[in-house]
Amino acid sequence: MKPASVWYMSKNDQGAETRLSAELGIGLLMARILVNRDIQTPEQAKKFLFPSLKDLHNPFLLSDMRRGVDRVIQAIHNDETIVVFGDYDADGITSTAVMTDFLAGLNGKVFRYIPDRIREGYGLNRKAIDAIAARGATLIITVDCGISNFDEIEYATTRHGIDTIVIDHHEIPDRFPPATAVINQNRKDNEFPCRTLAGVGVAFNFLIALRGTLREQGFWKNGEYPNLKDYLDLVALGTIGDLVPLTDENRIFARIGLTVMEEGKRAGIKALKLVSGIENSSINSESAAFKLIPRLNAAGRIGSPEEALRLLMADNFD
Repeated sequence: MKPASVWYMSKNDQGAETRLSAELGIGLLMARILVNRDIQTPEQAKKFLFPSLKDLHNPFLLSDMRRGVDRVIQAIHNDETIVVFGDYDADGITSTAVMTDFLAGLNGKVFRYIPDRIREGYGLNRKAIDAIAARGATLIITVDCGISNFDEIEYATTRHGIDTIVIDHHEIPDRFPPATAVINQNRKDNEFPCRTLAGVGVAFNFLIALRGTLREQGFWKNGEYPNLKDYLDLVALGTIGDLVPLTDENRIFARIGLTVMEEGKRAGIKALKLVSGIENSSINSESAAFKLIPRLNAAGRIGSPEEALRLLMADNFD
């Protein structure tokens, strides 16, 4: 006979619950749930309940952000060819899409490369680097990969003279890659508060920093600069798909990104909703996770991730 389950109940901080209830105008049950999640103050509760882009952290708190941004701006001004090198899962595909699209919008010479899961495996490889060099690229930007590719990054530099910017969120190995910039929230020398970003979250922070720097430099003469909010539907898909905790910046990306998805502006997501049988339904984190994202992942696992990438970057529904 199995022993009876023993339940340990959290001790209620009734004072904190009452304060949250009174100051936010919410019920005591909601206040108790928040307090049990260690959300103790009205300020913390407001950020949790009402995510806002103004609560995003300064992207330059990520180590090497300035070096990475400056190298990309140099490449744009010098008309260099840039390749965005991604991963074949939903996080990597969305990271590749947002980075490639933004750089192309700067009139940059950019192409993308996602390795074949079966033939090439995960991350950078020498055959891919040789192919990239043959197309004249002088800068590789890895997204959602690259942190463990010490030898390959060294090969790109010494054999082909190609610089690499690593934008990744995976754990940092013992050997730090010899890249021009390594942007990863897991670096010990970071001051960036959010340590649980998906790869697309790190990539989006890079775009915030890049756009801000270009604005300061007067890159857009007419004052019309890209609205990064338009990318948050893709950022939400990658964030939810990578199963990171939906707290801090991840919560902001998911909440606002789902709202952007509901606006129905992206043809590829409309097509995904259609084949998923939810074209007339609202999208939440559950339907995104169990209806849309598996279809993106399937392309990389049993077909070509390029198909999913083309879908997300399509200009029209046809």
